[in-house]
Amino acid sequence: MQVALTSEERGGKSTVCHFAEPTLEAAEASVARLRSWALVREVELAGAPFLRLNPNGTDRMVVHLPIVGCADPRPETGVIPGRLQPGNTVITETIPFERAATLAERIGAELDDECGLSGPVEFHAGSEGFKYGRLVFPVLRVPRGASQRQTPVIAS
Repeated sequence: MQVALTSEERGGKSTVCHFAEPTLEAAEASVARLRSWALVREVELAGAPFLRLNPNGTDRMVVHLPIVGCADPRPETGVIPGRLQPGNTVITETIPFERAATLAERIGAELDDECGLSGPVEFHAGSEGFKYGRLVFPVLRVPRGASQRQTPVIAS
């Protein structure tokens, strides 16, 4: 299978996070919990939710919800503060949730060899939640031959 990739630079953002089992249902439940927390605390949202995939297996993932400003959640809520780090990224086309972990591992290994990964792989929700989304790879430098918003292809 061929997967189209684009490169992009992004800014940093504050997030709130919740740990979840590696299932679509658990991810969506965590997003609902984070949104409820933000609503009760009157915290403004700053983007779509995303998952940080565990590089050492698939036993759990961290669900993030970008927010405006900083958060100071109470530990008993299960919500913790987080951060979306700024920098260069490489992004896949839209893929199904079921393929995210496998593709993250394969493409991540190739990108790490070529341009260095600078953080954990993320799966960003699409318009219908996490059923379909995009993998985002934070990288140290843009891969050779790739420029902003161009589409090189890497085999997976």
